[in-house]
Amino acid sequence: MFGLCHPGYDYEFTKLGHTMWSVDSLVWHRAKCRPWPKNLKSYVDHKGKFDLAVGGVGPDIPVMLKAECPLIINMINDGEGFYQDVEDLCKFICFLSDETSARWPLRDEKKRKVMGYGFDPVQYPECTHEVDRVLAIGNGMKWRSQAKHMNPREYEKEGPPKPPDKDADLLEYLNSEIPVDLYGIGNENMPVLNRGMVPGPRPFHDEARRYKVFVNPSRIINMVTLEAMAMKIPVVMYPTINHRDIARNGETVIFVETHEEAMAVARNMIKNDDLRHRLGEQASKEVYARYDFERWVDSWNKLFEQAIA
Repeated sequence: MFGLCHPGYDYEFTKLGHTMWSVDSLVWHRAKCRPWPKNLKSYVDHKGKFDLAVGGVGPDIPVMLKAECPLIINMINDGEGFYQDVEDLCKFICFLSDETSARWPLRDEKKRKVMGYGFDPVQYPECTHEVDRVLAIGNGMKWRSQAKHMNPREYEKEGPPKPPDKDADLLEYLNSEIPVDLYGIGNENMPVLNRGMVPGPRPFHDEARRYKVFVNPSRIINMVTLEAMAMKIPVVMYPTINHRDIARNGETVIFVETHEEAMAVARNMIKNDDLRHRLGEQASKEVYARYDFERWVDSWNKLFEQAIA
């Protein structure tokens, strides 16, 4: 099967065994600092038709519609009235959780699917908690912090203002007292230690597992949050509606409302071995129970078969 894929999901869907062609020419995948799967390629190199397309919100959707193949929308975070506009164009609209799904009315309930996520324990080594620094991950932090919301229904016009989905100020504040290591691309102007991408074929997880605390500066769900939880790295993040769908405060993560709270929690997490291990153990246990890898692979492969039938 040949699938056209949104760059946020390209790496994940290669685990299903199909050849996936990333809309983003693999720039996003390289930013994830992970080994390049042999069955992941750039769509610009593809000749011929695709069997299906899997995408999310944003300007990748028109590219996928031009492919003239069945389209599946995979919804990780809440949008703003977008899915009702494209519902007639989709075979299915998928959600990460029952909570997210419940917030979105669809005209055709047959298109609604709660797919969850899949974590393979083999790919996520347990953390070693050896680095007394804050781990942070983001791409284009300054730009993402200043960007305005782009209404996907009208790509040429700016939509209504929206809070930034990345908080660069949080990392700057933390770095004033606790060293912050920021991984990703496009972070050259950030006043923290910019680690960039992990060089060579070494998986990013081998580097991330060394840290005692991961502070997520994002207000939306990114898969790195769940990966950190799987590796037993304590997570500190904002209590946004999407984050509350995947974590429980004080049990699997620590939610903070302000920069000052984040500083206090991060400092305590680095010093408090018992808290760090308790939170990490519970988070990892819940991630693997809720996002079973084999179940996820089986569910998506069956959905792909339905989509192209």
